[in-house]
Amino acid sequence: MRKRRRWKEADEGSSRKKHRPVFQRRRISRIIPLACNGVPRVNDRFSATVILSVVIFLMFPVVGRSNGPANLFQVRRAIEAFCSYEFRGDTSDERARQVIFSPEREKRERKRAGEALPWVIFWDSEPLVIVESFNVIRVEPAGEGKANAYVDYNVVAESRGNGNIVKIRKPHGLVKYQLVWVWSDTRWMVVDPPGPRISKEALIRHYEEYFEFVGSDWINDPRLTDVQRKSYADRLKTLETLRSL
Repeated sequence: MRKRRRWKEADEGSSRKKHRPVFQRRRISRIIPLACNGVPRVNDRFSATVILSVVIFLMFPVVGRSNGPANLFQVRRAIEAFCSYEFRGDTSDERARQVIFSPEREKRERKRAGEALPWVIFWDSEPLVIVESFNVIRVEPAGEGKANAYVDYNVVAESRGNGNIVKIRKPHGLVKYQLVWVWSDTRWMVVDPPGPRISKEALIRHYEEYFEFVGSDWINDPRLTDVQRKSYADRLKTLETLRSL
């Protein structure tokens, strides 16, 4: 009997030892997902929403520090891109991606452009500044998510609109631009830019393309109206003025 009890106790002891590791493995299986995922598994939607909000809140300051006003390299690249597109005579696409208007300015621009998009520039009919070169002098922070840029232009003439060009020599025309960091686009954009500044070569090319489009015999068409003939003559005079600058 004593031997049987010992064998029974030994069997029970061995069975407890066998089941103990299984119990430990189950406990470890609950802990591993917490260590791997970093966030506990929550079935409650409200708790999951709170956790997600906290994660997003912690992420945004990091993005702000990397792309905020202290990153003047990105500001310089943004203003150089804007000035280059404008200098080359881009009328809508690339220049438009660099511009953002305040509500008041957007109202004025929509009124000016009519049915066209508010950032479209009509190079042959609107007031603008004609330049030979530009140089970004400096960029500086102007607050959280804001910056200023100063660009030096070599001005040769101004257009009062409708091709009315006036020669003006101004080797150093300093212009201030304001930029803001736009979270939705994750980049810097120019706010309410001043009047457009286009190169003389780009404007000459614009008028030459017009005459190539209409052709040399178009002006001799007897069906043309007096308004069309005058518009042709004005454009030709503007092109001659631009070439003489």
